[in-house]
Amino acid sequence: MKGKGLKGNVVTYTALISAFCGENNIDKAMQYFDEMLSSGCSPDAIVYYSLISGLTIAGRMDDASVVVSQLKRAGFGLDRACYNVLISGFCKKKKLERVYEMLNEMEETGVKPDTVTYNTLVSYLGKAGDFATASKKVLRKEKCNYYQRRIVAERKFLKHVIQSSIDSDVDYALFKAKTRDSPSDLCISKAGERNLSKDSRPTMPVEFLISSDAL
Repeated sequence: MKGKGLKGNVVTYTALISAFCGENNIDKAMQYFDEMLSSGCSPDAIVYYSLISGLTIAGRMDDASVVVSQLKRAGFGLDRACYNVLISGFCKKKKLERVYEMLNEMEETGVKPDTVTYNTLVSYLGKAGDFATASKKVLRKEKCNYYQRRIVAERKFLKHVIQSSIDSDVDYALFKAKTRDSPSDLCISKAGERNLSKDSRPTMPVEFLISSDAL
């Protein structure tokens, strides 16, 4: 832009950088970012977030970390979406120590992990076969007692569903022997499997539900 005798401002550079990041042209985005800094324009949070996301998606985690440092020096902080992007990127690069660094930083800054955060961690650790770490480091370290209890309850509920399906199959066989199928009581899936009607589907017993008071 300077080569054409044009002078950009914060709005212009922000639009250009965001656009090139969106097109996965990170080199061009970084070129305008450097030009923006040299021209005396101060990047806003949108510029930093766009670059961090674009660099992470491109697998350039070292460059993304540099931009994170610049963001912090400029007085901005990472939000949950940005942390999730970085955690995903570090997981793909198998840099687990950086992942935990991000998690610790989230806790220190009061940014709470969400389902995206945990799904990313569990998926990575599961693929790595590190189920012990997934349980101890992720669930316990991040105070996921609620999720631990929920997993236990869902396992119990699954057993209940399986048993209910067996009982229902017996009832269905007896029903077929006596009368014809009724569309209101029975539906056939595309795969040819029989599904229970809404009224006869098993529900989670009261003893399997988790009270928020117990967490």
